[in-house]
Amino acid sequence: MSGKTEFFMFMTAAMATIVGLVTVQEFFLSYQDILAVRDIAEAPENAELVAHRQAEGAALQSGRMPISAAKEAIAARGRAGFPEISPQQSDDYSALSGWVHHPGFKAFVPSASPAVEAPAEALVPLADVAATAAPSAH
Repeated sequence: MSGKTEFFMFMTAAMATIVGLVTVQEFFLSYQDILAVRDIAEAPENAELVAHRQAEGAALQSGRMPISAAKEAIAARGRAGFPEISPQQSDDYSALSGWVHHPGFKAFVPSASPAVEAPAEALVPLADVAATAAPSAH
């Protein structure tokens, strides 16, 4: 046999061994997964955990409003219809202050804006506005 033929036979045997080992490994790992899932499925339930879940379910259902009714109410009225979950204006100005570790950092101090008074001639009585906004009949 020539060296070339022996080399190709050796490489073929090596590749076949690698493919065989990878295949056996995949079968073994899938078998281990099946055993692990079966063990978990057949494990007895923890009595404390079951009692805790039942207590939480009862607390959710016995609240002011059942979950299904709450979902329907939020869908109908939106978040603004419930003061508990409606968006609120924040008094926290830290997000506006910039990067704290930046050189020359100065904390943001909110200032009260001065009240702007409208000139008297700019004020229009409400009756005049309603009269100009009413469609005219032609």
